[in-house]
Amino acid sequence: MCREAKRTRPLASDAARIGRRVVLRAGAGVAAGLLAGAAAPVVRAAPPRQEGGFIQGGRWIEAEGYGLAQVIDPSQYIVFATEIPFDAVAPSWSGDADPGGVVELLWSPDGVTWSEPLWIEKATHGGPPDRDGRHIGALTATPGGTFLQYRTYDGNDNLAALPGFELDYIDASTGATLQQVANPATTPVFSPPPVISRAGWGADEALRYTKAGKEIFPVEYQAVERVIIHHADTANFNDPVLEMRSIYYFHAITRGWGDIAYNYLVDFLGNVYEGRTGGETAIGCHAEGYNRGSCGICLMGRFFEEDITPEMHNAVVWISSWAARDLDPTASGPFLDIPDLPTICGHRDVNNTSCPGEEFYTMIQAVRPEARRVIKGRDDPEPPPAEWHPGMHVVTTAEGTSLRQGPGLDFEKVANVAVGESLTVLQGPATNDDMIWYEVEGPSLSGWIAGSLLTPDPNATAANLPPPATVVPEPPPADASTPPPAVVEEPPPAEPPTGAEAIGGGDDRDNGNGGGRDDGGRDGKGKERRQDAWPVYEIGTTVSVIGGALNLRADPGLGSAILTELWEGAIVTVIGGPVETDGIVWRQVMTADGLTGWCDGTYLQSV
Repeated sequence: MCREAKRTRPLASDAARIGRRVVLRAGAGVAAGLLAGAAAPVVRAAPPRQEGGFIQGGRWIEAEGYGLAQVIDPSQYIVFATEIPFDAVAPSWSGDADPGGVVELLWSPDGVTWSEPLWIEKATHGGPPDRDGRHIGALTATPGGTFLQYRTYDGNDNLAALPGFELDYIDASTGATLQQVANPATTPVFSPPPVISRAGWGADEALRYTKAGKEIFPVEYQAVERVIIHHADTANFNDPVLEMRSIYYFHAITRGWGDIAYNYLVDFLGNVYEGRTGGETAIGCHAEGYNRGSCGICLMGRFFEEDITPEMHNAVVWISSWAARDLDPTASGPFLDIPDLPTICGHRDVNNTSCPGEEFYTMIQAVRPEARRVIKGRDDPEPPPAEWHPGMHVVTTAEGTSLRQGPGLDFEKVANVAVGESLTVLQGPATNDDMIWYEVEGPSLSGWIAGSLLTPDPNATAANLPPPATVVPEPPPADASTPPPAVVEEPPPAEPPTGAEAIGGGDDRDNGNGGGRDDGGRDGKGKERRQDAWPVYEIGTTVSVIGGALNLRADPGLGSAILTELWEGAIVTVIGGPVETDGIVWRQVMTADGLTGWCDGTYLQSV
């Protein structure tokens, strides 16, 4: 995904950021290329779709969908509607065709309002060979698209057909949103970082297998000797969760690798995401010839000329420190066939590429000593506390305050709000244009706003104040027979289940389903609990586990798979339910590391 060639025309990165949609002027036609003749007909695509998972994709095959029309007149745009909405696209063409080919592409949510032209070249990456030996174009974000139009060029900038041309488009919208999974690096310590797990960001594990159920890229492990930093070479400030799922599909399906290439990815808010399945020492496919013994960390965005946000910088130092905790981040030495390679390096240090962009590459020399100070305990990657936290109620302090589509002055205004407008903070902070931005929403609008234009809602309650610091309990050692002490010290319910009666303490009874509790809606004395006595939790309520270990299941029901055990005192957030099954009223919750599942709501207590 990292571009190597010099640019001779504007690329997607040089056009307005994705999300800044442009309505073409009347009389200009659907696009400038259509002036040469009648508009190309709209053709509804009917490509094969990836089956067996929830991250969906379609593939437009030009030879099947449009025949030889473009060969006859390559100046004409090919326009078509997709059968599913899409959040990202990636073109490809035959491996024996011109590798310098370029695709001029526009996308639209409705067939009327179109983006500016995007110029897409071949993606470069030090990974395994691409699918069927094809030339794969760079992944490009197109959030909410339903129409595409394109035309193609050869390596000499002449309009020409690209043999075997295809367009993959990806629907990554199904799954958790950023607000649901984000755990920004605002309270890091030098310990296993709160990485957003694959389950948290919505990795569709079905994409890692063939239709016959064979794993495409089986996991292998090797100790980390080097940290190699990349950038995704995608637009800055894309929705990070959609970006994660799109990159995953692009790597696993479009490029045919069977999984995401990197071990970790970092977004502009400072969130760190789990990439390659298998954990931190799993061998990825991010640097050709240098994957074994290296940890690949990818920055979401492109940084040829633009710098990363302070939040992303902090997260890069933090995750690099953790990945290199047994190494000297400031050292350099032999690695495989390279005689002298820094412990923390850029992709361009091992492969012929411009990744991770000139602007960030110069900053790696600052990351190394910062990471060393963290490892030695002389520094802490913890940034200053956020001024506004998600869920806090605020009001605007100026008349005509603008909400924007993204965190920066380059993003379009989506609304003007009057002074005193009541808003709720969704996420942030994100620093850009010398301002600290937060995403907020009101009754009928949402967008990004500078934090300096906000003040606490005078009617705020205690629930809107910054949350107190909590400590998530460590899992017990392998030979422990009792769970760790509770995080909160609040009185239990009137009749708390205890000991062996709790089905999960003492003799670890669980109706044959493991050590945690799911007791069919009965209390510790075997008495049926009345449904009208069960606590009611609003979505977003923070609760703790009481009465011992509690099973977290994939679905509401005793027959569902157990994902993990929540130890007594664990802090979770209610995100769904109630659902009554097997005599239990189940609540869907999210853990601190982004894992979601269902548990018996009787054993939850507000904090």
